[in-house]
Amino acid sequence: MPKSKILLSQSVCFESKRNETRDFIDHRLVNFLHTLGFVVIPVPNSLIGEVKDGIADANNVVTWVNDFEVGGIVLSGGNDIGEFPARDFTEFSLLDLAIARRWPVLGICRGMQVIAKKFGSQLLPIGNHVCINHDIVGEINRNVNSYHRKHISECPDGFRVLARAEDGCIEAIRNDHLNWEGWMWHPERNDVISQEDGNRMLELFNSSL
Repeated sequence: MPKSKILLSQSVCFESKRNETRDFIDHRLVNFLHTLGFVVIPVPNSLIGEVKDGIADANNVVTWVNDFEVGGIVLSGGNDIGEFPARDFTEFSLLDLAIARRWPVLGICRGMQVIAKKFGSQLLPIGNHVCINHDIVGEINRNVNSYHRKHISECPDGFRVLARAEDGCIEAIRNDHLNWEGWMWHPERNDVISQEDGNRMLELFNSSL
């Protein structure tokens, strides 16, 4: 079976000493996806252009994506929503494309929050979820890492909860119709790739090939 090409969103940082706004990806995430057999295509956040008054033009994102035969999208973690508007608009534009083209999507940490926000959920602050491991229960029962300061207020319309933390916060969601999932943990930050994460990822994306 040919390898599936997937779009991967990128984090943003501003390097003040050089006056540079940079896109970046954790090597561990690229390695996680590569180990599963995917070809990773990083999406530049600069394609969206300038965001003015909360409005941006997604045409350049669509044109750029059309150059690739894509099998799905992974929205990576990092950055709070609102910190870099260009990234926010890039990722929301990618989700619009995924809906139109019936691509599977995996949202990791912030990526799950982006998915939930697109479908009407709000983000609320949460304590004791940064740099710890904790148990989750539901359709997924296991111990996972945690690196987030916000959680989604409710399960978004059309989705179901796959897992919650012991404090009740939603840790994983799924939309069966769209074939999208969101995970609040970072599968790439484990010392060894979780077989369950790998299998879920393969099932999610390969079911659309």
